[in-house]
Amino acid sequence: MVPTDDERTWATLAHLSGLAAPLVGPLVILLMYQDRSAFVRYHALQAILMTVVLGVSAVVFIWFATIISVLTCGLGSVLFALLPIAGVVPLYEGWKAWQGEWHTLPGISEFGR
Repeated sequence: MVPTDDERTWATLAHLSGLAAPLVGPLVILLMYQDRSAFVRYHALQAILMTVVLGVSAVVFIWFATIISVLTCGLGSVLFALLPIAGVVPLYEGWKAWQGEWHTLPGISEFGR
């Protein structure tokens, strides 16, 4: 079944709202559309799970980068420049939702079903 323009818009917003209001934005969209659209529900749940995974990964990465920075007398602080790359994932997923795809995230999508 091909998603409507309205469904594609809300699915995209579910991913992009994770950048501005992590967990809250996708959760509100999930609650609004959980009974109305399987496509929006799927993408909102994916956005929530992705936010949790990226958040935990960021904490681990910051901890690792801090240890490396201390051990290298500050030279390892260059690693902190990699953190904004995590913002690319919701943009990519939002683009896939806008195209109407039921895009799967490795490891996350299987857990969300």
